[in-house]
Amino acid sequence: MKLFTKLFSGIMLILAVSLGFAEYYTVYRTFDTTLEHEKDNALRKHQLVKYALQADMVSAENLEMLDETTLQELVDRTEDSFNMQFELENVENMENADAADPEYLYYSIQDENGKQEIHVSSYFEQNDMQLQLISHENISSIFAESRQLQKNCGIVFLGTMLIGLIFSTLLSVKLTAPIQKLNQASKDFADGNYDRRLSVQSLDETGELTESFNQMADSITEKMDALELAVRQREDFVASFAHEIKTPMTSIIGYADMLYQKEMKPQEVQEAAGYILNEGMRMEALSFKLLELITLERQEFLLEEMSMTDFFDDVGKTVQTNAEKRGVELSLQIQEGYVRIEYDLFKTLILNLIDNALKSGGTNVCVTGICNEQLYEIEVKDNGRGIPPEEIQRITEAFYMVDKSRSRKEHGAGLGLALCEKIASIHSTKLEISSKEGIGTNIRLKLLLSGKAEMI
Repeated sequence: MKLFTKLFSGIMLILAVSLGFAEYYTVYRTFDTTLEHEKDNALRKHQLVKYALQADMVSAENLEMLDETTLQELVDRTEDSFNMQFELENVENMENADAADPEYLYYSIQDENGKQEIHVSSYFEQNDMQLQLISHENISSIFAESRQLQKNCGIVFLGTMLIGLIFSTLLSVKLTAPIQKLNQASKDFADGNYDRRLSVQSLDETGELTESFNQMADSITEKMDALELAVRQREDFVASFAHEIKTPMTSIIGYADMLYQKEMKPQEVQEAAGYILNEGMRMEALSFKLLELITLERQEFLLEEMSMTDFFDDVGKTVQTNAEKRGVELSLQIQEGYVRIEYDLFKTLILNLIDNALKSGGTNVCVTGICNEQLYEIEVKDNGRGIPPEEIQRITEAFYMVDKSRSRKEHGAGLGLALCEKIASIHSTKLEISSKEGIGTNIRLKLLLSGKAEMI
């Protein structure tokens, strides 16, 4: 049974029982009180009649005129005086006459020919006669009034029940409507409409329940967003790591191929093996740092002072094999300067920029690093196909690719520059990108020279 039916039925049942009991009690008490009053009145009048008859009989007895005829005259005269009917009978020869107590009045209510009367009888002795006085009082009006009261109460009962029907319907609808809305909202939420919320329209329990539903929905949505973010972060980590190991892997494979294919001097073999070892260790360290950067969204890394000539010398060795393989002339013009960097992450940033330049379709890539007052400016420049103006603002978005067919051919995932942007923010800088189609692309970033604590 639904709550609306329970609430509606409960209200109507309580109303019907309460009203029915109240009307029954009212009718019963009114009738009983009126009847009691009429009974007392009949008894009192009976006593008056009795005393009047006794007085007249004493007078007649003193005049020696008390006989049957005189008694009847006294009865008739007394009936006219008191406007009531009564009977006076000689009960000397009646059975059980001695059982009648002359000190008491006896009454009964009788229905005769559709009329209700109260009969009052008493016994007394006068002039050696045992007499019974019986008076009759018509009380049909009391029963008629009771029936009319019952009829009126019935009309009031039906009218009140009709009003109660309307009121209980409206009340039940008002109380159950918020619950029905909550039920529908819960179904919508379960079906995937996670933005479903309800407005709080009252300060009672239903309003509190609505507020609790909204809080629950917000909490669930936040937890789902957190789960989706965790999944996306793991996916980003896998994709970024796969993307970032391509450049060192290309160099590692190149040096390994040299060791396998060519006869090399022991010193060259040692240098190649050392490079393979260094790049392998860097890849291992890079995996943990990418995990912290992407999955845990860590923003604070230990920055250490580093010589830019040493740094770019290592970068050049890493990308040289890839540049030769693509037939692109790579030039490094690096001025000495010391800046604070996280080595593995910053090398990943520079390698990404150079790798993109090598893939741009040009014939020359130039990397420069110069000191400019308090800053150290790094620029990666190519003479490739360039980037359309409308695409420049979006190239640092994750998974965004300007030329999707070329990116798929190069096995790109569209994560390189998005990752570079994150790494740049760790170093308190940003990528400044300028490009012209058919001419080439320049990417510049500025770092504080060592000892400068100001933000760029």
